[in-house]
Amino acid sequence: MYARQVIASMVPDKLDEFLRFWLETVLPSVKQQKGFNGIRLLVDRKTGKIVTTGFWETETDLHDSIAWNQAQVDIVLGKFGAFFTSPPDVGLYEVVVDE
Repeated sequence: MYARQVIASMVPDKLDEFLRFWLETVLPSVKQQKGFNGIRLLVDRKTGKIVTTGFWETETDLHDSIAWNQAQVDIVLGKFGAFFTSPPDVGLYEVVVDE
């Protein structure tokens, strides 16, 4: 299994608006991606920090999801830009323990 993790900071006052947008727009699209195997969204309401970790069955599926994300840049990042205080930090990982 493989994972893509995104860590970002945003204005805490906009967190609920971001969550609504993410749940209504991003989540349904991500769930349709080939090899999708779940996602976690963590938030720190005091600081506005968010961490998402999405899981894919194969490395190819993970990289295909990145290609999908790139295709969504104008739509998604354009709308997310109003929430973020700095560019997100993105990491790609192989999952070696999943308990």
